[in-house]
Amino acid sequence: MSLRNPLPLAFLALSFSVPAAEPTAFVVRRPTIVAFFPPFTQADLEADPDMNESLSDFQTYTERVREPFRKAGVDFHEVYALSFRIRIGAKLTTFRPGKTKAGYYFVVPGKKPPVLITSEMVKSMAPGSVIVDLAAERGGNCELTKPGQRVIEHGVTIIGYINVASTVPYHASQMYAKNLTAFLLHLGKEGKLQFNLDDEITRETLLTRGGEVVNSRVREFFSMPALTAPKQI
Repeated sequence: MSLRNPLPLAFLALSFSVPAAEPTAFVVRRPTIVAFFPPFTQADLEADPDMNESLSDFQTYTERVREPFRKAGVDFHEVYALSFRIRIGAKLTTFRPGKTKAGYYFVVPGKKPPVLITSEMVKSMAPGSVIVDLAAERGGNCELTKPGQRVIEHGVTIIGYINVASTVPYHASQMYAKNLTAFLLHLGKEGKLQFNLDDEITRETLLTRGGEVVNSRVREFFSMPALTAPKQI
């Protein structure tokens, strides 16, 4: 996968301005990889040999790693679009990559990220490829990531900046405000807060109830025994 002129920050970006429909959304419940490539037509491929080559590299690589990742318990998604959305609990984030021809987004909810890209995998990538490791702050998904740094290993640029959102504060603030508003509107029905524990968003974001920690991941983190199914409140 040949990715020239990598951006120094934020998300891997796409270089085509084709109108897109509503972004595809992926619900994240366990380690997840989203492999993305811009939408294209046969005419695009015929007019741009580099794009044709990048697409071939992208499809070859995703075909080779898809099943091994899934067997290891990692959800693997492939999307041909200008944007996509990730939902973790109540948080829905839209990614609109900027100016590269392909990329991979890795996310692990609530746990130390596993190594998904080994040094050998990096060595096998085409020179000029780019890895933006958004999990760098917690150790990174790439074995060669150096938190807070941008490095080149085996001809591959690995970007491990910490707190990427702080480099784009205006848009990060907009995204946070929109997510928070959507969450409160989801909880509020007819002007009242309603806690429906059959609803996944409510259930997975509720931490305590009646003086008891009811969130399963928080209980697991503090080595607390599992609770029986909570009642409606």
